[in-house]
This record gives sequence, C-alpha cells and structure tokens, in this order.
Amino acid sequence: MATKKATGVAAVRGTRDLWAKDLAAQQHVVSIMQSTCSRYGYSPVQTPMIESTDLYMRSLGTTSDIVSKEMYTFPDNSNNSLTLRPEGTAGIEYLGSNGPHIDIDVLAMANDVVNALGLDLTLHINTLGCVDSRKAYRSTLTAFLDPLKHELSADSQQRVLRILDSKDSRDKELLQDAPRLLDSLTKGARTVHCHTVFEFVDSSSGLACLAGGCYDHLVEALGGPAMSCVGWAAGVDRLTALGPVRPPPPTQIAMIPVGNAGVSAIQLAAALRQAGHFVHWIEFPQLKKQLKLADQFGCTYAILLGQDELDQGYVTLKDLGGRTQQTLPAENVVAYFDQLLA
Repeated sequence: MATKKATGVAAVRGTRDLWAKDLAAQQHVVSIMQSTCSRYGYSPVQTPMIESTDLYMRSLGTTSDIVSKEMYTFPDNSNNSLTLRPEGTAGIEYLGSNGPHIDIDVLAMANDVVNALGLDLTLHINTLGCVDSRKAYRSTLTAFLDPLKHELSADSQQRVLRILDSKDSRDKELLQDAPRLLDSLTKGARTVHCHTVFEFVDSSSGLACLAGGCYDHLVEALGGPAMSCVGWAAGVDRLTALGPVRPPPPTQIAMIPVGNAGVSAIQLAAALRQAGHFVHWIEFPQLKKQLKLADQFGCTYAILLGQDELDQGYVTLKDLGGRTQQTLPAENVVAYFDQLLA
C-alpha cells in the first residue's frame, strides 16, 4: 500500500504565530496604551475583522501601500468584495474636534503613551494644508519630479506622488531639493489649525512608530455627518520591538506530583489557584525532568508531593532560584504563599 508523506502546516504568508513571551509583551504594550488613553476619557471600540473593500479604498486611497500591496480581498457568496482588516495598529479618534486645543490634547496623549512605554522617539509635526494648498503643491511637486522620473525607484515611477513616503535611499536624496508644502499654503491654510499631521519617529531606524493628524472629510465621505476629526494610530509590533518595558512575570509555582499523590496534588493546586496564585501542573516520569520543566516555565518555587509527604501530612517546597528546600505542613501551604507573595 502506498503511503503519503506528511507535510508540515505553515502559517499563511504575512501572518505568524505569537508565542507566550511575545504575546505577553504585545498585550503589555496595549495595556499601557489603554490605561493612558482611559485617563483622557477615551473608551474602547472594536470594529469587524472583515469589511467592505470599498471602505479601505476610500479611506486609505487606491495608491497606498496597504491597498495596492497588503490587502487580502475576496468575494462573498453574493459577489460583494470583502477585505480582511489589513493592519494591526492601535489608535484613537476624537470625532467632532473644534479648535487647536484638541490637537494639543491628542498630541499630549500620544506623548504620554510614548513616555509610559519608555521609548526615546522624536516628534515630527507639520501641516497638510487645505484642499487648495494640496492641489497647488501636487502641481508643483509633479513639475519638479517629471524631469527626474527616470531616476526614481520603480515604485515611485508608478506612483509619483507616493514618493514622499518612499523608503528608497535614492528617492530620499532626490527629495532633498524638492519644493516644500509650506510654500504652497494658501493664506487661509496658514491661519487655521485643521490640517495638522504628526509622527513619532525612532531615530535609529527612521521609522514612524505612531502617527496621526486631522481630517475633515473622511466621515462625510463614508456616509456620516460632516465633522472635523483628529486621531493617531500606533504600530503595536514596532512599539513592542523597541520598548524596554516588559510585563513583570508573576511568581509561578510548579506542582510536582510523585507516585500516587496525584489526587492530593490536584486539590492543593486548586486551592492555590483559588487564592490567586499561578500554578503549573508538571507531571513526568522522572523527577529530574519535572524540575527542569519547572525552570523552563519560569517557576520560582516547586511543590513536591509524594507518598512520604502524604503519609506524614507535609509537602517539600523547593526555592528554584536559591536552590534551597524546606518542608511545610500541607494545610499551611496556601497561607504560606499568601504571606510570602503579598
């Protein structure tokens, strides 16, 4: 009979598994962000993982990297085009902003998040100008780039106006002499606040970790009322990679049953967990292997419970850091850890 060789199952391109330490670090970053934003009066919302493709086309622009390169799009049973949420940024929105003080408040919140994460980032702040200013600048920039088009990167040749976001070193060099948006601002755009943009940049990599700004017409374009808004979004992956802040590991206890002590060990583990302690159940034929696993799991203490302990009503408690051990009456174990870890 022919046999079929088993094949491994790989993560879908563009995705990855997050194991315990990496996931804990990400969750810690998000927790700090949530805690900071809640002090500014913000409440969490959650949007669907799948949206109409049109939402991203209209909000991000058809030439953006996300839309042109990074979206997973598919038709549903009714042939509607749907898209999986293409990025995992965490951000805030202030809907109905009206005045420069809201911009300042939102910027202060972003700065507090950066500081709470212990990051050393540089704030870059600018203006996008009004619609007329942007039209004027688009014409000026296009006129500047047209004679240089053959020198641009392949991507920028296809999407000339996206060159301002190009990471290509040659594109960046050419932009050194490019006209500046400030020179194209209309008189009105120089006196109003509603075109602010900003980003917090890691100086070592030159990459933005948090970015945001004001926008006036997006809500209306998506079918809502006309209103000015301001917000920002941060890349959780990037913040986690840069952040020196890591979640403090809880003190963990390894429960190691030996021989026929399984039932009593289960009862003791349950009592410890009920009291709020973190307990790993480690069962393996060799005690040496059990203790090695306790180390690998990051346990600080190990409770050994075997037949001798059962007969005499005590447990053996090992301090895995100090490599010491003692015996305790089984009935006092929970109270001992309550006091030790208080």
